[in-house]
Amino acid sequence: MEDDDPEKAAAEIYDTNRFSVLYHNSRRPSPQHLGLAARFLISLFRSHSIFFAFLGGWAVYLRGGARRTEDVDVSVAVSMERLEAILVQEERICVPLTYGTRCIQIFVHTGGDWDDRSSPPLPELAVSVDIIINGNLGIPPDLPSATESITPSQPDINLGPDPVVPVIDVFHQFATKLNVHHARRQTEDYVDLEFLAETYPSGIFAVRNFLNRDHREAFWTDYALRNAAAEEAARVEGMRVLLGLSLSP
Repeated sequence: MEDDDPEKAAAEIYDTNRFSVLYHNSRRPSPQHLGLAARFLISLFRSHSIFFAFLGGWAVYLRGGARRTEDVDVSVAVSMERLEAILVQEERICVPLTYGTRCIQIFVHTGGDWDDRSSPPLPELAVSVDIIINGNLGIPPDLPSATESITPSQPDINLGPDPVVPVIDVFHQFATKLNVHHARRQTEDYVDLEFLAETYPSGIFAVRNFLNRDHREAFWTDYALRNAAAEEAARVEGMRVLLGLSLSP
């Protein structure tokens, strides 16, 4: 962290001990809590003219995915130095004592007195938020060119008066999820990939040859195993074609 005067910093600065408490308490947030955290971030970034886009499981949820995530992921087109200067001014935010130059994990207070006008009233909960500087961790340097605007379809969240929010585009969302699924093979990543492939088939088919082949094969193999019943054969074959994979000799 930069050498700031702690008396001038409105945000809570957390150390490793405090992180354990914040992280433990942030598990299993309701969609409403996540929505309140995202709504605060939208207002904050727009007030400082910072371009941003939601990504990860949270972006998939905004697109209509059924899987609920436990945090909010967002990328910003700004330097870490400027981002840090903005974050430490916010009483509602908890900022780590130390962090790198590519990403930062913060916690945003939601519910309780922080959102006393929320309906229905929600208990207080600090939501975990991962902020990634553009050009890092799979996020392209030109964030605006990799972003699209959507109107969230989930009825249980309220992101403010403007219903349109920026999210990472389908190509980068799918490519990143393929990479993560290939690396760790977790069900949550598979579920997100299945949703994206079946919701945006034409968009993914158009960019199939730009996606890592090993990653596509790993997902399709998992897909075929999970849909092994005879009546699912056509569905499995359709996914193979969608991903641009040829039959094994």
